[in-house]
Amino acid sequence: IEMASSFVPSLGAVFQGIVENSSEYPIHQHNGLFPPTGSPTSDKFLSSLTVAMLILFFVMLRFSAGPFLHPSCGARIAASSYFYFNLCCSLLLWVASSTILTIIPHFSSHNNGMIAAALFFPMTFSSIAVLLFGRFAVRTFFYILVHSGFYLSKEKNYLSGANDRRRGMFKVKMPKMIAFQRPFRKLAKLAAIVSAGISLLHAHCWCQTLSVFKIKREDGAGAICRATFSLLASSSEGAEEKTIWFLWGTVMTVMILAFLHDELNGHHFGSEESFAFQLKGFKLVQKGPPDDSKIDDYLDYSSDDTESITEEPRQRFFSLRARNLDDVPQDTLPMVPWLSLFAAHSVIDMFLALKVFMGRVDARLMQPALEERNQLKPIPKIDKTKINDPAEIFTILQKKYPGCMYDYSSRKSAIDGGFWFDWMADCGDGFNSSYQVARLLAQQDITVEHNGVKKKLPRGDFLVLGGDLAYPEPNERSYEKRFFRTFEDAMAPPPSFRKSKIATNKLEICVKGWDKNKCFEEKESGDVSAVDMHPQYKGPSTFIVPGNHDWYDGLVTFTRFVLCRDFLGGWLMPQQRSYFAIKLVEGWWLFGLDCGLSSDIDIEQFKFFADVSENALRESDSVIIVNHEPHWVTDDDWGKDGDQRSERNISELMETYLRGKVRARFAGDLHHYTRHVPIKTVSKSKQRKRSRSLSPDRTSRKDWNQDESCRSERIEPFKEDNKPELIVSGGGGAFLHGTNGFAKDIKVGPKHLKYTRVAAYPNENVSTYLGWFIMYNFRWRGWRCDFLFASLYLGIVSSLIPLCGIYDDYEEFNPENEFWWLCVWLIKTVGTLCIRVFTSERFSLFCVLSFFFLTLALQSQEARVKPAQRFSLVFCHFFGHIFAALTCLVFIQCAAEWLVKDNIIILSSDTEKHPFTRSEGGLAGSLYDEYKEHFYPILKNFISWDPSPSPPVSLDAGFMTSVLMVIKSGIEIGRASLEFLFSHVPLLKTTLNIFDLPTVIAQNHQDMCSHLCANSVECFSSHDPMQFQSIKRELFVPYAAAFTLYFIFLAVPMAGSIFGTWLAVTLNIFKSHCDLAFSSLQIQHYKNFVKLHIKDDGELEIFAVGLRKVPTKWVKDHQYDRDSKNKKSALLDPSWSLNYPSKWIPKNPAKNQDPVIIDYTCIPKRRIKQY
Repeated sequence: IEMASSFVPSLGAVFQGIVENSSEYPIHQHNGLFPPTGSPTSDKFLSSLTVAMLILFFVMLRFSAGPFLHPSCGARIAASSYFYFNLCCSLLLWVASSTILTIIPHFSSHNNGMIAAALFFPMTFSSIAVLLFGRFAVRTFFYILVHSGFYLSKEKNYLSGANDRRRGMFKVKMPKMIAFQRPFRKLAKLAAIVSAGISLLHAHCWCQTLSVFKIKREDGAGAICRATFSLLASSSEGAEEKTIWFLWGTVMTVMILAFLHDELNGHHFGSEESFAFQLKGFKLVQKGPPDDSKIDDYLDYSSDDTESITEEPRQRFFSLRARNLDDVPQDTLPMVPWLSLFAAHSVIDMFLALKVFMGRVDARLMQPALEERNQLKPIPKIDKTKINDPAEIFTILQKKYPGCMYDYSSRKSAIDGGFWFDWMADCGDGFNSSYQVARLLAQQDITVEHNGVKKKLPRGDFLVLGGDLAYPEPNERSYEKRFFRTFEDAMAPPPSFRKSKIATNKLEICVKGWDKNKCFEEKESGDVSAVDMHPQYKGPSTFIVPGNHDWYDGLVTFTRFVLCRDFLGGWLMPQQRSYFAIKLVEGWWLFGLDCGLSSDIDIEQFKFFADVSENALRESDSVIIVNHEPHWVTDDDWGKDGDQRSERNISELMETYLRGKVRARFAGDLHHYTRHVPIKTVSKSKQRKRSRSLSPDRTSRKDWNQDESCRSERIEPFKEDNKPELIVSGGGGAFLHGTNGFAKDIKVGPKHLKYTRVAAYPNENVSTYLGWFIMYNFRWRGWRCDFLFASLYLGIVSSLIPLCGIYDDYEEFNPENEFWWLCVWLIKTVGTLCIRVFTSERFSLFCVLSFFFLTLALQSQEARVKPAQRFSLVFCHFFGHIFAALTCLVFIQCAAEWLVKDNIIILSSDTEKHPFTRSEGGLAGSLYDEYKEHFYPILKNFISWDPSPSPPVSLDAGFMTSVLMVIKSGIEIGRASLEFLFSHVPLLKTTLNIFDLPTVIAQNHQDMCSHLCANSVECFSSHDPMQFQSIKRELFVPYAAAFTLYFIFLAVPMAGSIFGTWLAVTLNIFKSHCDLAFSSLQIQHYKNFVKLHIKDDGELEIFAVGLRKVPTKWVKDHQYDRDSKNKKSALLDPSWSLNYPSKWIPKNPAKNQDPVIIDYTCIPKRRIKQY
């Protein structure tokens, strides 16, 4: 203590001398570029013009940072968006602050803002230096504590008496720690934020007339100024300016102490191994046998007992932190950013895979060939004259087509005696939407509501997935992260499930870890083992038809992860081919078709379904056909007819083998819900209702909750009258598609059967609103296109700079500054520049043509858009971008010449000086003058201080001697570093000149124009190439860099707005570009799926379930832990039998997140009229 008291006063004398000696440098009025008037209003921090400029600045900031500030944008949490956000904010702050500080003093009499800006830069550099040194000193101090054994003895008091023995027997194993300066960008940002806050405090409270910080209410001091400087005031007038450094030192001290606290509490360990070190304390490696058994017991951390962890506050903190990490989903993925370089990379990969490497190979032809090779003996043909038993026929077909046919005809629900199954498609996108749909499908039952009536819908015996399992391309990462992960969290697979396992025999079902008696039904013999265990399996299954995104690699990933895996979460995956036929109850069948990328089934599939239809189906049976793409909608949308139409093999199958038996068709691909029904052509008196429906658009229909039969509304039609209802349900998790971009009335098939849409979710009004929302929201969601827009816009104007004499041309054309003449002059100038681009500027012409072909490639392809309308949209879109780019160029060039002509910037006459070291005029010179007058004395005293010898310290003091000597040496190192940076290196001058973007543009613009326009040469409409090439690089490079910063912050938001407006117009007016428009929005709400119920009388009920909103924050369901772990037996109950099978639940549940019925229909079973 005596040693510390003798050393600390010497440090206090140092700071006291620095502050007291600064009084010899008088603080006087500013004598720089913008002298104040001396009026009382000069002390005001905010004038009306300043407020207006700050509002404009914050509007620009929010517009540029919108993708990350808007709560509905999930991509803001990604590392790339976080870096882009910091980059944009930093550059925008740079551009806006330099511009405001240049222009505001020209219109306002105060310069408190200039003084604050002059304080910001040296304080930021000092903050970074002090924080780096402080962190280094803390790390050194921590190592000394650890290796001396002092820290461990403090942690364990009852071992403090055995320090020497412990040091001799044990050595400390230090974990890997993060570097004290990491992450440096966070340290620099923290230093900048602190410096900016103190600088704003200085500007707000400084009084120029009194040369003190205001502390009196009558002087205009607010509550912040009085609370901050009242205790530091040296007189009744206020506090001296040097007290601002005292506040800064206090903040730095607190930050270093906070770093010390985190260091001693183990927050700075860098590896997973050291995380256990955080939870359990230091690990000691034994060097010899301990004498005390208590020490050995205490140092044993091999167990996972958490009771000892909660004994100490420090360890309890980390155990809570670990539980918090487990209580929220980790490593989740946001919605796929389709308009980005990432998606472009995926498109290139898919193109090469499809067109170069895959060629004409069709994986669907390989599947039956491989199955035939495994058959030991030929399957006999079916002779219906000899075989009449349907079960025997089904068994023969099942052996003939292994892995394709499944029998559910003997299963019925224990609730109502019917049979339930589910449908969902397009699920592999963002975690929030995909998991919410999977979670609802995993529940044993869900409660839905429509018009105030509630009904429980049970989980189906199997789930049919309609393709597009993972976006944007099929690979291992997208399948695992976007598809399997969501279903595994919704309903866990068996404990024996391994992701690397390849299922070679899907007839055997491995449920090791689950109670086998609860998973399988006992046969009559009492044995649950069989060759094919699927008929005895009680749990839910899933059947999947691949979509176009699953086919982009030739079905390779689909084959590996679907056809060769046993479980999708808690759903069994028994299928062995990409197509299948399922026999249901009451004479219903379900056919799953794989249309590949050819929009039709192949010949092998046709033979399979034709064989099943001819031999296994009875005359009165009904069929549900499911496939991925709704060609009945897309063919009408693209105007395909005749030989171009899709599904010609499917049409042949339906017209010959399934004539009149297809009662419903399901598809996905379009991420919304719609239902089309056939339009009757007979007279009204002969029309009879074919099905009972209920949808949001038709509220007059009877309620589906009433226990009524469809028989009273059903007719007994002929075969040709059994037209199927067409249902699109692709809301499993992918981005939303609006319904307003597709026709309501369509013509289907080769006979052009007329259908009309009777249900849509979301409806056309909501879809139209979301479509217009693109105008404003594209800039927020499509921020990944910024680089493309900035590159093309810069390329268009790169050959035109500088535009010498453009401001003189404007004043000559519009001397009265009238708005309409300004518009005329702008159009004339842009036209002149366009002519110049097409006649003399090669690189700009190349970029203009590139932009034109890009807009041409994005033209509408839908049949409903006429060619004249299509090309009109292309040219309007193209010229809108060209006009925006040239307008931004004209504005910046006019502003550069206006700054000089109105004497806002005083140019330097010495053009031979390096542009980064001159500071005679402009903003940089004014800021440097303010720094020299107000803040240089403090730094000069610190730099020139020669530390006096400290009192002699006894070396016997040991540990404290080392600590205090380190502090003293650190102060000397900091003083020497600041002296080097501020005296020998022009750090501040260089930084100020780089910061002064307006002066860089104005000065270099004037110098280049003086060179290009020498000898009175006209240089506005064209440049002499030889004169342009002779411009010095030190003039052009800083000018081009400063111009680029201003240009991109003006041009990129305009480009995004123009592109979004074009998308909104083409979508809502011309009903085109639905896919491109809605993929840019990445809307994760408005999801849907379908539950189907076959009643005991053979009627098919269809319940379309919609989700208005999906949760965006999740927490762990504690009921899930109790339900799955609190078991007396070693075997667990199957996850599908649990009341709470899902791992995560919404953190903030809301009413609009509840499932609701969006459509209902009841389809009667097909019946043949008897003659």
